[in-house]
Amino acid sequence: MQHSFLSVKLFDKEIEIPDHRQGKAANVFMKEINDIIRAYHKAEAEGKKTALATVVKVEGSSYRQPGARMLVTEDGELTGAVSGGCLEGDALKKALLAIHQQQNKLITYDTSNDEDSDFGVQLGCNGIVHILFEYIDPASENHPLDLLAKVAGERRDSAIACLFSLKRGSLQPGTVMFSNGKQLISSGNMTNALSRDIQSALENRNSSVKNTEYESKEYQVLIEYIPPAVSLVIAGAGNDAKPLVEIASVLGWEITVRDGRHTHATVKRFPLAKTVKVAAAEEFLEGIAIDDYTFFVLMTHNYRYDLTVLKNILGHDNRYIGTLGPKTKLVRMIGDLEKEDYPVTPEQRERIYGPVGLDIGAESAEEIALSIVAEIKAVLENKKGNSLKYKTEKIHSATTGYPHDMITDTFGRIHDYLRISLTDNCNLRCFYCMPDEKYAFAPASKLMQPDEIETIAALFVSEGVKKIRLTGGEPLVRKDAPLILEKLGNLGIELAMTTNGVRIKELLPNLISAKVKTVNISLDTLNAEKFKTITRRDVFQTVRESIDLLIENNFKVKINCVLMKGLNDNEILDFINITKDSPVEVRFIEFMPFSGNRWTSNQVFTLEEILTEVQTKHRVIALDHEPHDTAKRFKIPGFTGNFAVISTMTAPFCSSCNRIRLTADGKLKNCLFSKGETDLLSALRRGEDIAPLIETTILSKAKALGGQFSGLFQDIDTAKIENRSMITIGG
Repeated sequence: MQHSFLSVKLFDKEIEIPDHRQGKAANVFMKEINDIIRAYHKAEAEGKKTALATVVKVEGSSYRQPGARMLVTEDGELTGAVSGGCLEGDALKKALLAIHQQQNKLITYDTSNDEDSDFGVQLGCNGIVHILFEYIDPASENHPLDLLAKVAGERRDSAIACLFSLKRGSLQPGTVMFSNGKQLISSGNMTNALSRDIQSALENRNSSVKNTEYESKEYQVLIEYIPPAVSLVIAGAGNDAKPLVEIASVLGWEITVRDGRHTHATVKRFPLAKTVKVAAAEEFLEGIAIDDYTFFVLMTHNYRYDLTVLKNILGHDNRYIGTLGPKTKLVRMIGDLEKEDYPVTPEQRERIYGPVGLDIGAESAEEIALSIVAEIKAVLENKKGNSLKYKTEKIHSATTGYPHDMITDTFGRIHDYLRISLTDNCNLRCFYCMPDEKYAFAPASKLMQPDEIETIAALFVSEGVKKIRLTGGEPLVRKDAPLILEKLGNLGIELAMTTNGVRIKELLPNLISAKVKTVNISLDTLNAEKFKTITRRDVFQTVRESIDLLIENNFKVKINCVLMKGLNDNEILDFINITKDSPVEVRFIEFMPFSGNRWTSNQVFTLEEILTEVQTKHRVIALDHEPHDTAKRFKIPGFTGNFAVISTMTAPFCSSCNRIRLTADGKLKNCLFSKGETDLLSALRRGEDIAPLIETTILSKAKALGGQFSGLFQDIDTAKIENRSMITIGG
C-alpha cells in the first residue's frame, strides 16, 4: 500500500504555517523551490559550491514533511528550511561535509525524546526525520537543481523522484527523475518501474514514499507530486488591490492584475505582480491559463465590468471566484445574467464567494486583503477556516505511514466516513424508499455476515476512516444486529446509526454498550394517520417514544424528514416546534430520485422554500457548518434544538464529500448516485486482497452526483438514471 503525504513550504526567515492538510491534490507552494533555484544560480555565478538538503521521510510527527528543502552554500548561506529551526544548525554542518566530500549523505534525526539535547534544544516533536544531503555538481547533466528548475519552468503538474536508503553505508542516488506529463527526464539509468510510479503520481495527483529496487538493491523512493503555484487573477487595479497583491506575493503566488483604466493598471503601482495589463472586460481572460489552481477576485468597483468578467469566468471550470461588495450586489449580478439568458447553475453558484473573504471583522483594505487570501487558502485546502483552538485531532496529519492513499480520490477528497447497510429488509414500507410491497429481500446468504462486516470495516479504519454509520433497510431488524454492534464498537471509531426507531427500546442496551453516540430517526410526518399512509404500518407512537427514550439516555438525536410537495410540506413548522424544547436536530431532506420511487421534480421542496416557510413565523440564524457536513444548519433564537436542510437537489455538497457506501450485499458505491459498484464481498470470500478494489473504486469517483446529472434538478430525466432503489443502497 502506498501512503500519501503533503507539505507546506517554509520561507527563509518567515514563520511556517503548520501542515494540517490531507488530500492528494493540495497545493505545494512553489515559492521555496523558486527561492532555492535563484539562490543556486547566484551561488553558481559567484563560484560557490552548494548542497541540497531534502526531507525524504518522516516517522511520527515533524514540523516539516517530506519534500521540504534547504539549499546550503559552502560559506554557510541557507535558503529554505528542513525544520522549524531546530535542525538547521546541525544540518548546515552535514551539508558542508557533503560539499567537502562531494558525496550524498542520509542523516536521521530522532526528535521524539524531550530529554534529547543532541541539537542544543529540547525538540519534543515526537518523530524521526530522515534528511538527504546531495552535493550539487554543476558539470553533471540533470543534477537535482536542474530537475527542480524544470518543475518551475512550466505551469504544469510535475513530479520529482528521490531515491534513498536507510541502510548505513549505502549509496544515496538522490533526486533522479522528473516528469510533467510532457517530458520524462532522469539523471541516470532508472528502472521502468520508477518511471511508471512517477507517471502514476501525476495521474492520481498524489505523493508517496514506497519501496523500490535500484541496481539490484532495495531502496526507498520519495515521489513528490508538485502542482503549479496558485495563480491569483485580480480584476481591479484600485488602491485596495495593492495589499492583496502584497500579501499574495509573500506566499509565492503568481499574480495577474487587469483593469480597464490606463491610469491604474501599471507596473509601477503593482511591482510584485507577475503581469499587469490594461484590458477591456470582454478581453479580460485573453492569455490567462485557467486551471484548478487559478483563483479570481473581482474588485474593479465597476458593476458592468465585473458582471462581464464574471459571466466569462463561469464558462470555465476553476474552483473560486470572489466578488467584492455586499451580497445584494451578487444577487443582482446573478439576476442580470439570467436576464441575459445566462442562468447560473447551482454548481456555478458554489464556486462564487460573495461577499469575498473570511469573516474576521475586516474593515481596512489591508484587513480585507488578509481575509481574501485566508479564504482562498481555505478553499485550496478544502478547509473551513476555523480556529485551531477547536480542532480535536492532531494539528499535523499522522505521518507514520502518511495520510492514506486508499481513501482519497482524484479530487483530493478523503473518504473517512463509511456508511454500512446491514440489510435491505425493513419493518416499514415507505413508498419513496421501497419500490413495492412485494419486494423480494436478499437472502441471508447474500448478505455480509458479522465477521465479514468487521473485516471490511477494520480495513477501512486502518486506512483512516474515523466514522461508521449503520443503515438499511432497517439495520435493527437483523437478528445478529447486537453482535455487529459489539464488533464495530470495538474498532475505536465514532459509531452512528440511522433507524426508523421501531426497535430502539428493545436494543437500547446494545446501542449503549457499543458506544453509539448519534442516532438519526427517519420520521416524515407528525400525523399518525399520514404516518400509516407513508409507511404502510401503524407504529407512529412507538417511534415517538423511541425519540424520547434516546434523548433521556443522552444520545445525540437527529430526525430525518424527507419533504415532498403535497404530502408533508405543510408540516414544516410543526417539525420546527419540536426543536423549541427538545435538544434534537430536525433535518429536512430534499426528495431525491432513485429506482422505483416515482420521483418527479415538482415534488421537490427546496432549501429556499423551506427557509421561506420557516421565516414566516421565526427569525432564523445560520449556524457554522462542520467540515464535510451534508446539511446546512440553522437555529431559531431561544429554541433548545436546531434544524438543518440537506439540499442535494438544489445546492449539492459534492466538493467536500467524505462518504463511501457499502451495501448489505457487500458492494462498494463511491457515491449515493453512482452507476457502478464494486463487489468486495465476493472477493473477500475468495480470499482476495480487497484493498486495491477499494482504492480503484474511490479513485473512479465522479466530481459530482455520481456523474449522472448536473445543473438544474428540473431537467433530470429519471429514465436515464442508472441506480438501485434507496432501500438496497442504504439510507
